[in-house]
Amino acid sequence: VNDAPALALADISVAMGEGAALAMETSDVTLMDSNLNKLLFIIQMGRRVTRTIIENVMFSLVTKAIVMGFAFAGRAGLWAAIATDVGSMLVVTLNGMKLLPSSRKVRRNELRPRTGQDIRDSRRSSTSNYPSQPLLEVSNNGSTDTIDDIFVEEDRPC
Repeated sequence: VNDAPALALADISVAMGEGAALAMETSDVTLMDSNLNKLLFIIQMGRRVTRTIIENVMFSLVTKAIVMGFAFAGRAGLWAAIATDVGSMLVVTLNGMKLLPSSRKVRRNELRPRTGQDIRDSRRSSTSNYPSQPLLEVSNNGSTDTIDDIFVEEDRPC
């Protein structure tokens, strides 16, 4: 089945990465795998980005208007305007950094330490400097994942 004409007529089209190459080129958004949770993440991230941009623009305009008001009243000079501009730039930059992904993907999960016996057993069975079993496990809605499965690969020591 050729989905490309339907995708071309749609207002917003989404193609899966395992589909036809023409459908992937025609679509507005292409998911590289069949995980539809990524589409939800994209929508939520877009809303967060839009909200952050509005916050940053409004904060910058309000601070400039306040300094301009003080300047017209004769209460602020050039150095106050420069300091306010640099300060608002730093605040806007830090506010935008909240959109960066976290290096730890453990959020809203319940961390529970393993028992001392489990830690001793994992250290005895290990031949390297690191325990063969993780020291911490994550309980997420009844299923248990280890911290090693959840951390990003770049965060592990080499």
